[in-house]
Amino acid sequence: YLALVAPSKSTTTQTPTNSAPAFTPSYPLPAAIQIWAFATSTDTDHAGHIDQSRPPELVLTVCTDWGAVKHLKWCPVPRHLRDDEVRGKVSIGLLAGIWGDGQLRILDVQIDKVHSSLTSYGMPPPNYNVYNLTNASLKVKYQGAAFAARPPNTVCTCLTWLSAVDIAVGCANGFVAIWNIFDGNQSSSPLNDDDDILPTAQSLVPVPWFFLQIHQTYVLAMAAAYPAHPHLLATSSMDGYMRLTDLRAPSTDFVLTNRSRIGATVIDYCEALQAMVSTEENDFVRIYPLRRFFSSISVGRADALITSLTVGKVHPTILVGSADGAVIATNPMRKVLNGKAQQYQQTWFEHEWTRKGEGVSRILDGFKVETVNMARTLVGDKRIKDGSVYATIYEEETGVTQVVWNPNLHCGGWAAAGLGSGLVRVEDLAL
Repeated sequence: YLALVAPSKSTTTQTPTNSAPAFTPSYPLPAAIQIWAFATSTDTDHAGHIDQSRPPELVLTVCTDWGAVKHLKWCPVPRHLRDDEVRGKVSIGLLAGIWGDGQLRILDVQIDKVHSSLTSYGMPPPNYNVYNLTNASLKVKYQGAAFAARPPNTVCTCLTWLSAVDIAVGCANGFVAIWNIFDGNQSSSPLNDDDDILPTAQSLVPVPWFFLQIHQTYVLAMAAAYPAHPHLLATSSMDGYMRLTDLRAPSTDFVLTNRSRIGATVIDYCEALQAMVSTEENDFVRIYPLRRFFSSISVGRADALITSLTVGKVHPTILVGSADGAVIATNPMRKVLNGKAQQYQQTWFEHEWTRKGEGVSRILDGFKVETVNMARTLVGDKRIKDGSVYATIYEEETGVTQVVWNPNLHCGGWAAAGLGSGLVRVEDLAL
């Protein structure tokens, strides 16, 4: 299953007057999350491959009015069989997200165990609002979530799962909050002191068991060293630093990297290397080993601003999406084991978009493996023209918005890439 954020038809960003949109919750705006199902075919080695004879199927659309969807992440732990599955419902997992109103919400996504081959909308739980569409199908509008929370006087910016029950979020004021989603501890303190921004702020909210300022300002990205070291949390901020914090002693047991001029917007954890993977100056891909987080090793390089990054959960291959529409794959094992080894990388595909007509996309693939120079030198740099270094500004629709590996063991070679033009490419790269 693949969760996608459908584009909103609303073009206005309704935020309170004289406020910064990144630091202020937005008014309730409609948003939709689509759940797509992909059929699998199993070969003799018990590996799952995409069944090319069956097209992807839209099995569920989740509609909300909490603002635009900023971030989504599935719980990494599978669910056990429950009574509702016996009654014909299947819970495909807990989906955590951050919406435009600044709140963290966790949805228990359920679909019909047997669904038709036509694109349709699934049945919601009893406490959700349901209304019929013109084609007699059902549309799910969530009026509430299985879990919802927001720290006081700030908004959530990023999230990561620490375990099946613990989830961490970064905040716009530099704080990190961690909740236990099954803990019944609640407080009547308001979410925000300004009633003009959030009129329904006075309500019971879950209390985090961890709430500490670990950065000076906006937290951009975070990742936990799950499952080997779930107590280690890596975060990056607009202050230019990446920080690895031991949640068992956060005030004393932490380490910072060298300050970067541009804050890293992506972080992921590589279990095979016991290291965090992130970017530096937004074009180099670097790994930060947990045992010496203060230093890093360059393992890849893009030709444009890196917008998304993911590491395989069953293999160490790194996928990097950039603003020029290219998705690059590289295996860092060679460089990590031998620092003098030549590093190789390969472009999965390149996406181009033009304004011609209503917009035209072109996707190029079939690129060969190439070596990459990790030295900080301008010799051979593609961005040099007439002796000057140029930074290209690409169309928003050209860039890669998100890349992700399939975390399941039998489908670990599947990769999905979302593009600014609205296209999504899903392919089994293990073939």
